[in-house]
Formats: sequence, C-alpha cells, structure tokens
Amino acid sequence: LLPPATDMQRQELIDTLGRTVAQRNLPGGQSSLRMDDLIPAESLSSGTYMLRCTSGKLTLTRKLIK
Repeated sequence: LLPPATDMQRQELIDTLGRTVAQRNLPGGQSSLRMDDLIPAESLSSGTYMLRCTSGKLTLTRKLIK
C-alpha cells in the first residue's frame, strides 16, 4: 500500500460512523497487507469501510466495500 519506509506504519479500518474497527502497527520496511491479517472478513458486517495507512507524513486512504 505505502512504499516501504523506515517509519512505523499504522493501518486502521474505519466504519462509516468514523469508529475504528481494527488497527495495527507494522515495523518500518514492511508494506504488505492481507485483510485477514487486520481483521477476519467474517467478523465484519456488510457495508462500506475506509482503510487508512499512515507512515511518517504520508497517509493513504482507500474505500472498501463488503
């Protein structure tokens, strides 16, 4: 998602009400993400979510629909 960096990368899954459903921190240099590593898809209700990845000053947000 984000290019590998030396900074810690924070990944958050946010619902449409702005609540953080899941989050994790990855050590610098790691940039891959499998959804099941963050939260099992079966545990999510159907709907729209935002995935926010932050590393240093760079933030990337993507919309996910289940």
